[in-house]
Amino acid sequence: MTTDATTGAPSSRRLAVFGGRSAATTGDAAHWVDRLREHWARRLGLATDAVELTNHALPDASNQAIARRVLIECAANRPDLVVVVFADDRLAECVDDAGFFTIGPADLDRDAARNIRRTTPRGPDRQRALRRLERARSHFAYASEALGVMESLRAILLVQEFCRAEELPAIAVAETWARLCGPESRRIDSLRTLLDVVDPAFLVDLSPPPPLQPTSATEVVERHTTFAARLVDMLVGPAAPAVELPLAEDPVGRSVRDFYTRLPFNMHSEAAEVARAVRANPIASSYPDLHALLTNGAVRTVAEFGCGTGWLSCSLALHYGVEVAAVDFTPPALARGRQLAELLGLGERVRFVESDLFEFRSPEPVDLVVSLGVLHHTRDCRAAFRHIQRQSAGAVYVALYHRPGRRPFLHHFQRVIARRGEAAALEEYRRLDGVRAPDDQHLESWFRDQVLHPHETQHTLREVCQWLEEDDLELRSTSINAFRTPLPALDELFAKELEYEGVSVRALTDDARYFPGFFTVLAVRRTPADGHR
Repeated sequence: MTTDATTGAPSSRRLAVFGGRSAATTGDAAHWVDRLREHWARRLGLATDAVELTNHALPDASNQAIARRVLIECAANRPDLVVVVFADDRLAECVDDAGFFTIGPADLDRDAARNIRRTTPRGPDRQRALRRLERARSHFAYASEALGVMESLRAILLVQEFCRAEELPAIAVAETWARLCGPESRRIDSLRTLLDVVDPAFLVDLSPPPPLQPTSATEVVERHTTFAARLVDMLVGPAAPAVELPLAEDPVGRSVRDFYTRLPFNMHSEAAEVARAVRANPIASSYPDLHALLTNGAVRTVAEFGCGTGWLSCSLALHYGVEVAAVDFTPPALARGRQLAELLGLGERVRFVESDLFEFRSPEPVDLVVSLGVLHHTRDCRAAFRHIQRQSAGAVYVALYHRPGRRPFLHHFQRVIARRGEAAALEEYRRLDGVRAPDDQHLESWFRDQVLHPHETQHTLREVCQWLEEDDLELRSTSINAFRTPLPALDELFAKELEYEGVSVRALTDDARYFPGFFTVLAVRRTPADGHR
């Protein structure tokens, strides 16, 4: 851990993860280990890259090997947090002249020896593999389940007491928690004696998600995110109702503002071109549910968070006669927004405000709060949503990156950049986009925002519906089912959104079209008649 020379507050932290297959990553940012780093950094008020993550997991490790690795690595490089995922208690460790090796139930497969002979050439390696197989079978011939549990509990207690003695913050889970700590183990006196010493604050009852594969379903990805969030909750307590942190102390906010100061999103070369697009009313076709809400006369005041260059705020004021507070923290974007409002003759109907999203509070609750493609670029999307919805007395309209639909798009451009460079990625974006190509500056502003952004998170309708429930809001429409009303049951919508990963893949591979993974939600405040405030 390092500290800020001015404030003395921690400026970075070190996170060490240990375990077997459940903790081993394949470089996918959706894996719970990477999500844990992200969640922990956010709760500490740090940028994600301020947390140094070291993953010591070994895919085939036994609990004895995991415990040994914790002691060796933590003694040499003292981390600020230790997270351990103990493996299946049926995995055991043996040693021969070549060193330690792990054995497990798979060694009892009757075809194991045949597979060794088929896959390993004749020679010392084959002989060693066959001897290890014989060793494994002789072990399981006399070993009992209780013995495996006992050895695992001893490894767990070794790590627990080591971290306690070294005053290392630590938390652990186990792939087979029920076998280790369940009623069957407690019926055996020797195991119960060990279990009584296990600290439930150290070994928590939380199941790790299955290993993440390139073909993993969205539900598996969500389990990784949920697991990481729950670990952080157990470590530092549930998140505060809102995050009130000045921009000067928010490294994510500063990096995002600097990014957009260089080139704001949706920045045309000429303001007159934006004015022509606004006069055509892009809302009616792109966001039909928002258009319907605005045409019924119930909305007179609006706050847009993250207004950027002002196209949406100006569209709202021009076509629906509403008064808009347009909030953004990027001066060049606000300057273009004011220029656009002047070209459209909007007068005082749009008020541009330079402010961090978290710091702006409407003097009076507005009828509608809008934020399109902004909250997922904040340090805490959930806290940002909670803050902006409090400024509305009526409706909330947000758009966020959609996790299933976004992942193929990101992976595609990450591969292009890795293989051919950023310039090639821009040309690939130009090919897929097909709309903004005539204006190089406009195209670049979209490419940077969609592909090169310094910080983003992705979310699901299921996740947002939980936010709505917590904030006393009711879902009215969503792009997930193409804005159709009345809405089907939520389970149908949640099933529908799982299809979006396939839609994204087909867009890239079959249709050669632009599909960045994005969804909208319209929600309204519940009335007292519904049993709420």
